Amino acid sequence: MLSTFLFRQIEVKKLNRDHESHIEIKEMESRLKELYRASRRVGWTWQAIVAAFGLAGGIVAAIFGTLLSAGAWMLGDKTNGLSLHGVGSILLLSTISC
Repeated sequence: MLSTFLFRQIEVKKLNRDHESHIEIKEMESRLKELYRASRRVGWTWQAIVAAFGLAGGIVAAIFGTLLSAGAWMLGDKTNGLSLHGVGSILLLSTISC
């Protein structure tokens, strides 16, 4: 009789935990939906615009760095000072370090 009573208490605790976690999931889901709706209403913020330009700048730097390094390699760049290979290397390294 005592074991049956303890088993029922454990079962009730388990059901309560399952019910509480279901409620928490529903609350979190409603908060995420509200956050999504709020972000869709605002549109582009200045942070999003700057992030998009930063991403595009990184991609462009990698492309130009690759092209300049390849061009210097093919032409055998032997100039003094800042060469095509040097500029290409700087652009490629700038995408890695940031």
